[in-house]
Amino acid sequence: MRASRRFLMLLVLTLAATAAVAQNPPLDLMQGLRSGQLWAQFRGTGDRSVSGVVGNNQPFGQRVSIPSGQQFYAQRPGLQGMMGLGSLQFDLGPQEARSVMLAAVCTALNLPSPTPEDTMIPVPCPDPRLASVASVLDRRLVPQPVVQLAAWAISNNPPLFATEGYLAEAVPGTDYFAALQRREIVVQAAELLAEAGVAPAAFQMFRGLIPPARPQPR
Repeated sequence: MRASRRFLMLLVLTLAATAAVAQNPPLDLMQGLRSGQLWAQFRGTGDRSVSGVVGNNQPFGQRVSIPSGQQFYAQRPGLQGMMGLGSLQFDLGPQEARSVMLAAVCTALNLPSPTPEDTMIPVPCPDPRLASVASVLDRRLVPQPVVQLAAWAISNNPPLFATEGYLAEAVPGTDYFAALQRREIVVQAAELLAEAGVAPAAFQMFRGLIPPARPQPR
């Protein structure tokens, strides 16, 4: 009988602890790293993602959040920084660690992409405009090339011709329809900035957008 009571008491305490964890807001990655509640290791995986392992230092479980727009800087100088796309939440048990993969875009045009040999340091988002763009990604799906152009516009403010190589890789082809698709990516990037409350006209990339010339009938 006593054993049954002890079991019931343990079950009640466990359920209460589980409910408390569920009711608490997720622990932000940067907050958890600063407080020592979490540990993490991230590495580059090219120009479209960042991989990592996040671990819980606590003797109790907790829910962790990596927010959209989380920034990662390479420890080796001269490489592109990376910005995560869309928020990620997951549960960690006591002293548990798990692998994560984050879709990402680069934040430094024309610099080499980080590789799996490169350690990536998570840092707070350095520009509130980037954070505003990232917040849109939690409301709707946005194609990665569109986000990439918007991120480069804010971080580097390049003219449109400086992104032609990237756009040619995103949409290969030399015909009118390929050119139209590439222009549509640029237009959608401008619309993404506007939705985030950032004026597209402030950036060189979006000034004087001209539709590609239609092929003339023979």
